[in-house]
Amino acid sequence: PVEKIDLLLSNYAFSECNRETQLDYFERVLKKADRGYMIFNHINNFDSLSSKEVVELLEQNQMNPKIYAEPVATYSGNLLITWDR
Repeated sequence: PVEKIDLLLSNYAFSECNRETQLDYFERVLKKADRGYMIFNHINNFDSLSSKEVVELLEQNQMNPKIYAEPVATYSGNLLITWDR
């Protein structure tokens, strides 16, 4: 098990998983990352975390999230979520 991660990069993958997988991944990996860069989309048709819920999880873990429009918009509503402890 990894105790600390310097930088986590996610290009849509996290947002395309179901809620159970996302919560497990958040606990085992994401919350151990001091910094992160995540492109988040809303194209799945199943129960998954919303971008708002992900930001709330980051805030609850003192990860200082920031939200931006996707730098090169590939789909309407995509977001860039970054954090830096």
